[in-house]
Amino acid sequence: MKKCNIIMALAATTVFAACNNDNELVQQKVSGEEVNFFIDNAPITRTSVNTSDASTKFVENDQIGIYATGGATASNVGYQVGSGSDGALSPISGTINWSSEAAGNFYAYYPYASTQSATGKVTFTVSNQDTEANFNKNDFLTATTTDVTYQSPINFKFAHALSLVQVSLSGDYASNATAVTIAAQPTVEWTYANNTLATSGEATTINMWKISPDAQEYWAMVPAQTISNGTVLFTITTSGDTYTYKPTSDIEIKTAHSKKFNLQLGPNATVTSIATDINTDGWTEDTEESGDTEKVELPAVELISETAGMFTAETAITEQTSKQNCVEGWNTVTGSGANATIQFDEAENAVSLSSTSGSWYNATLYYCTKENAATASKYTLTFDLKASEACDIQLALMPCIVDNLYFVQDNSSLSPVSYSSATTEWVTKTLTFDLSKIKNKTTSDAELRTATTEDLAKVLVYFTPKTKSEAILYIQNVKLVEKK
Repeated sequence: MKKCNIIMALAATTVFAACNNDNELVQQKVSGEEVNFFIDNAPITRTSVNTSDASTKFVENDQIGIYATGGATASNVGYQVGSGSDGALSPISGTINWSSEAAGNFYAYYPYASTQSATGKVTFTVSNQDTEANFNKNDFLTATTTDVTYQSPINFKFAHALSLVQVSLSGDYASNATAVTIAAQPTVEWTYANNTLATSGEATTINMWKISPDAQEYWAMVPAQTISNGTVLFTITTSGDTYTYKPTSDIEIKTAHSKKFNLQLGPNATVTSIATDINTDGWTEDTEESGDTEKVELPAVELISETAGMFTAETAITEQTSKQNCVEGWNTVTGSGANATIQFDEAENAVSLSSTSGSWYNATLYYCTKENAATASKYTLTFDLKASEACDIQLALMPCIVDNLYFVQDNSSLSPVSYSSATTEWVTKTLTFDLSKIKNKTTSDAELRTATTEDLAKVLVYFTPKTKSEAILYIQNVKLVEKK
């Protein structure tokens, strides 16, 4: 019996040793073998968005971040979409490899950011979406594939982690709209192990994407959140006015849902909400909302304020060689041969301007506005004028970019250049200019066009003697204010 027991023990030891050797061989084979990743490239909102149904696909070189636990471990490894039709991903910052036969859990997100932490959470904050490219890079997507066996290919099916908000403007006054913004909490945190999302941050203003030059429709991606009753959700900017949209009850914006707001700009420039059917692909359709809208009475823009236009002995006046040298504030051009003098006159408590010879454009007092301060609106120019003897002053508003471009006056002739008579008594002059319209020369048949953003970047207001004479012009209390 003792001999038999010894033999059996030896046999058992042999079997155990053989099993251990097999496990070691398998483990050696598994360790270091690369994990293969693929994406399910079904329509999903991303690059090259299809504005007809809000669906697109990943495209070559889109970058994705991947985390892994279990049989493979990794923290925020970058991969990118290849050119093949199989949806294969290729590494851009190292590889993810199997380390054991244990089941693996894999978590992916788009767009990849090397700065994401290794704490089990991925944080994404939306930004301005005023272009298609900016809209696309704000589409935060996630995918989870768990309990995957060794050697199995990992196929990611991405889902939207944000919400698609759409604003459609219609009505007689919709064409006047130039921009729409949404006020929303901007940050979402994805805990990938349990696939949960949490929204945070103070509400911020986000520029929406105008999806077509021929349509007044605007889109933006925002995290899921509740918009409280009476808070400003949308701000609509038109060529002359600003409007806000406020819901009349709490509105829930849900993850992976599309919510559409159809706002009609009707008579008297009022905005009302009307309902339409939502038709999007790749998103869960949500109900539309209604609410109140109101016009925002913004203060008039002051291109030359009362303080800036009140001359004193301390007023800074910069000598320039050309009117196109636009330094914010008051400037002068007194070129060679102009025999011009521009200075503060203490007796009249005003700026004096004179020129007895030379070209008018070399005897100029002008004001250059703050950059990007002007709007395409009508402005009232007022100033006090006096002269040592009767004469005329020439004035105009110009873009501070090139010569022979003039903003027109708001009158029947749309004249670009104005002439005002001065006497020996102080007189207040008032003129109105339309900064939405511009002429490219001073002739009566000059071509009229719409002023561009570049035209309005800096506006130049100039004064110069109309004729060469001994007369001295005095100017004081210049103001240029938006006409409301």
